[in-house]
Amino acid sequence: MDRVKGKKVNTREVILFTLGLFNIAYQFSMAANDSVLYLWSDVYFSDNVYPILSILLLFTIFSSFWFTFCLCGFYYVMLVTFEKTFFMRLKQSISEVVPWMLFSSVLLSLIISVPVAWNIKKDEYLTQLDGNVTDNSTMQYGTPQMSLQYLLVTSIIGCCIPLILVAVANILIIKSLYVHAKHLGKNAGGMSVQSVEASISAARTVTSLLILYISFYICQILLIMAVFDVNSIWFSVCLVVIYA
Repeated sequence: MDRVKGKKVNTREVILFTLGLFNIAYQFSMAANDSVLYLWSDVYFSDNVYPILSILLLFTIFSSFWFTFCLCGFYYVMLVTFEKTFFMRLKQSISEVVPWMLFSSVLLSLIISVPVAWNIKKDEYLTQLDGNVTDNSTMQYGTPQMSLQYLLVTSIIGCCIPLILVAVANILIIKSLYVHAKHLGKNAGGMSVQSVEASISAARTVTSLLILYISFYICQILLIMAVFDVNSIWFSVCLVVIYA
């Protein structure tokens, strides 16, 4: 609405809007994925549908993780006091840097998600043609599965690295908040009460996101590694946590 009215959009709002938009896209991807899986399993595991749904899921998941890092990185740059020239310049030009961070997040997520189409494998069986042992051939049967090597690499790039960066930003913001609170208590001319309140709000937001994403990541790993049976209650619990 601010864009339509010609108003300048706050940088933080741009990040939140983009993060929310991709989270909604992820919810639709999950809903489509699970609906087709449970209602039309033959269609879901076909050579055309399974790769497309897998790309959509991974792309939206990885984008959401990296957008969360963009938000936490923005909070860190804007709220922490720096003495180094690089961070001071970064703070001054943050409104120009953030769109490039968001674009890079989308591009990176797309680059690591699309190759899933070439990393889907099925079980292979040796067959004989016309009963002739010399005319053996290899056929692929069974349900398609993503390559574990591919999942490991993409999970590290798309989930682990941004999650670690969010945790680091969370720790640094809380540390900065603690230092500012001490200075405020000792020196009335120090950091203002409004700044401390802004830091507290940011610390709560980043901590909440960190807890949510750790819960999501644990459940996602449990499902990917097939720890629980599809019909078990814990499988459903993991799905509920992922949706939430």
